[in-house]
Amino acid sequence: EYNFAVRRVPSSNGAIASEGFAILGDEPLFLSGKGLYGLSSLTGTAETVVRNRSVSINKKLLAESDLENTTAIVLNNYLYLFVGGHVYAFDGRRKSADPADRTNYYYEAYYWDNIPADHACVHNAELWFSNGNKLCRFKNTGRRDDYSDGSSWNGSKQTGGTAITARYTTRNDDDNAIQMFKTMMKKGSMVALAPYTKTSVNAYARRDGKAREYIGTYRIDSEDASTVPFADFSADATLEPSDYFFRKKKKKYIRLQLIFENDSIDEPFGIFSINKSVTATQYGR
Repeated sequence: EYNFAVRRVPSSNGAIASEGFAILGDEPLFLSGKGLYGLSSLTGTAETVVRNRSVSINKKLLAESDLENTTAIVLNNYLYLFVGGHVYAFDGRRKSADPADRTNYYYEAYYWDNIPADHACVHNAELWFSNGNKLCRFKNTGRRDDYSDGSSWNGSKQTGGTAITARYTTRNDDDNAIQMFKTMMKKGSMVALAPYTKTSVNAYARRDGKAREYIGTYRIDSEDASTVPFADFSADATLEPSDYFFRKKKKKYIRLQLIFENDSIDEPFGIFSINKSVTATQYGR
């Protein structure tokens, strides 16, 4: 239970979900009809305003039809919004500046599907949710014996069940040169994944709002020495964040969005950083 001081602030945005309040780090947050908002002080004054913290994912979040029944949960410096069988996970450690100047910063976020949660809570530092008469727990490393989706663990491998698809996208980036056609070079363009002993990623690019194009896939399982990477990525797999360099370039675009997706069961997934090397080719027309 959270207690908030009631103060007047200059804003036309009000909370819409009775369970949509949380404190991430030291910032009070609430869900409104225009996205996730946080309380912030104006520079040089003591005046308090509200700022949008979900601009990176608002298009998908605000398309949910049941926002009034959203549940907000904070655990391990992440804010989770449970709504409509989906989860929006905001990373309290990663804040980004908004190039469109709609807010002073926003939290980077992941989108998960296939999580039919009626309610959610934290118990003993673990994240739980209910689904009708079922009680489900997000699995931690080393605890592979709890399942509620029909899967099973035979001591060495999980079988059955349904994967949760996790997706992370960059903004639709014009590389600060909207007047130019650009090429994303394969040299110097890469993604670094958070260190896990078993993970995979499918990478895509979307040029100028068109259908996404496949870049490549990389999979590693340190518990299985026979697992080898696919040809479209090169990587050095360690317990540190692993760097995966693209082997395909993307030519002649004005704006480019990169998409990273994991849809494999029993695999964690996290983006550590993304780098893109770009050359301008000609003026757009």
